[in-house]
Amino acid sequence: ASVWEIDRRSFRVRRRLAPKGTWSKVMALSPDERTLYVANWVSSDVSEIDLGKGRVRRLLRTVRTPRGLWPTADGRRLYVAGFQDGELQRIDLASGKAKTLLRTGGAMRHLVGDPDGKRLYADDMATDEAFVVDLASERVRRLARTDNVPNTIDLTPDGRVLYVSNRGRNGASYYRPGPEWGSVLAIDTSSGRVLDAMVGGNQTTGLDVSADGRLLAFSDFLDNRIHVYAVPPYRALAAGGGGRAAAHRAELAKRERVRRLVLWDIDGTLVQAGDVGRDIFTEAFQAVLGRAPDQVAARMLAMAGRTDPEIALEFLAAHEIAEGERHLPAFSEALVTALAAKAALIRERGRALPGAREALAALGRTDGV
Repeated sequence: ASVWEIDRRSFRVRRRLAPKGTWSKVMALSPDERTLYVANWVSSDVSEIDLGKGRVRRLLRTVRTPRGLWPTADGRRLYVAGFQDGELQRIDLASGKAKTLLRTGGAMRHLVGDPDGKRLYADDMATDEAFVVDLASERVRRLARTDNVPNTIDLTPDGRVLYVSNRGRNGASYYRPGPEWGSVLAIDTSSGRVLDAMVGGNQTTGLDVSADGRLLAFSDFLDNRIHVYAVPPYRALAAGGGGRAAAHRAELAKRERVRRLVLWDIDGTLVQAGDVGRDIFTEAFQAVLGRAPDQVAARMLAMAGRTDPEIALEFLAAHEIAEGERHLPAFSEALVTALAAKAALIRERGRALPGAREALAALGRTDGV
C-alpha cells in the first residue's frame, strides 16, 4: 500500500509514504498535524506515521477490517470503526491497549467527532443506524435510524446537525445500480430527529460540509456526479417541520422507466384559447422577418394537430423564405413573447374543453406514461 503526499498548490507529488499495512483504506491526521493514522483493511491494523520523519512509528492492532478513524484533540486516544463485525474500538495511544465499546454485528463505517471534543458519531452500514458516544464516559447509544446502507457522515461546524449519506439497497452487485436511489439525511444531534432529507442518485456515498458550514457536497458513486447544496442555518432546519424527511422515503424505490410519451395538441384539444393561435404566428412572423405576412397565406395555414416548429416552417416556406430552420430559434422566442402578451385575452375568452381534466388525471394514474 502507499500514501501519496501532494502539494495543494501545484498538485505535484511531494513524497510517497509506505504504511507497511495491507490494503490501506482511510486516513486521519492528528490535530497537531504531526502524525498520520492509516487504517489497513486486510492486515487489521493502523499505521501510525511520523510525518516529520516520513516513516511508520508503529502498527497498532485493531478489530477486524478497520475503516473509520478519529484521533482525539489531546492526542491520547484513537477511535476505530471495525467494518467486519460492526465494532467501535478505542485505542490508548500511550500504551497501545484497546477496548471495544460497541459490537453490533453489522458493519461500522465512518467516525466524526464534534468540535468540542465531547461526542463522537458513527454509522453502521448493515444495521442502518447512527450512534453517538459520550467521550467522557464512553457510553454509546443509538442516535437515529438512517436510510438503507449509510455511508459517509459529517457535522456542521457548530456540531448541531449530522449529515449522513445513504447508498440505498444493493442490487445483484454493489458496483451496479440497485433498486433504490441514494439519499442524504440531516439529523439533529441533540434529539436524533431527522430535520430534512435529499434524494440522490445511484449509490450516494462521499459527503462533506464546508468549513464555514454554508455548503454541503455529496457524490453519487455510480453516476460520476457531485451535488452541491446551500445549507440552511440550524434554526431554519429545526423550524421546518421535518422538511422532506417523511416524503422522501416514497421516492427512494426506483419505479419502472417511462415507456410512452403522450404529446397533446393543447389549443383546440385540451383548451380553447380564444382563437389567438393564428394571430401569434402572424405577429411572430413580423417580429422575425420585419414585415407583415401575406394574409392569404396566414388564413390558409393549417394548424390543427401540428407542432409549432412544423407550422412555422410551412409558414416560412409559403413566403419563399430560404433556410427556414435557421429562423426557428428566433421564431420560437417570438411566439412565446406574442403569446405572453395575450395572456389577459386568453384568461377572458379561453376555457378548458369538456373531458380534458379527466383525461389528464386518468393518464397521470396510468403506469408507464
